[in-house]
Amino acid sequence: MTAKLEKNTKQPSFLDALLQNFNLHERSTFVHRLIYIGNFVTNDPAPEDQPLIEAFRRCIKLINERYFDEKLSGFLLLYDQHFCHVLEGSEESIIRFLTLMYENEILKMKLGTVKMVVVYHHLNQRLIEDWMVLVATQSPYSDEDDSVKKDESTNFYKKHCIDKLYHLGLSLRQNKMPEHEDPLSKLFTRRRLKSKSTSGNKESVVKVSVFLPELEYIKRLLEALNVFDLNQYVELYNKVPYLDAYEEMIWPLPCEYMPMHTFKKDAVPIGSLGTLGDI
Repeated sequence: MTAKLEKNTKQPSFLDALLQNFNLHERSTFVHRLIYIGNFVTNDPAPEDQPLIEAFRRCIKLINERYFDEKLSGFLLLYDQHFCHVLEGSEESIIRFLTLMYENEILKMKLGTVKMVVVYHHLNQRLIEDWMVLVATQSPYSDEDDSVKKDESTNFYKKHCIDKLYHLGLSLRQNKMPEHEDPLSKLFTRRRLKSKSTSGNKESVVKVSVFLPELEYIKRLLEALNVFDLNQYVELYNKVPYLDAYEEMIWPLPCEYMPMHTFKKDAVPIGSLGTLGDI
């Protein structure tokens, strides 16, 4: 009776638990987040370049309509000659979008240096559920301002951009800003205002918005040699790494490819194999 019950009872697997979690979150696969930055080679301000903005929108729309498993969401933050893009979706959707972006004739002409800041895998939740374009209506501080820290490490600039963009995404979700079909949403960066203090008139910095990465930090990341180019990320995605172990003609392989406990257990002696007459 016990044996029959065990035979008819299906043992839950890791796949069962994974599919159950997908159903609970109304997902079909894992969601990833890619943050990358770049500049434009045109002289026209990006927020006024409608063909440029429409090229991004068409690529997003095409992916969401034709290759839909987990839709693309996020936001494109435009400065005059630079941008930050937070893109969320399935791994396949993100790679297909990047491929379309590099194949688009308008974007190929106008995109300059584009570098990847960070990629997150298997997100708990999205920042926002739609994709939109945001415009910074005032330029952030230049490198001559005291608020801009000079000679910092690349990781410092990365962390600054990630923190600002993450809090911007949280703000967009809480405030329920307009979807991408509406006019461009505008954000103010930091600006200088005169204020009075106990020590008399003093020029101080007033944070109109704390959610925008400093433009100088974006420029330094684009100039850094140790920041990964985005096109390299796309190219590596379609390549299977080749290991030197595939060419080994000896056994066992070097120790780093072997399980650590392989030779720690006592070997069982092999008995006589017999002869053909015994078969």
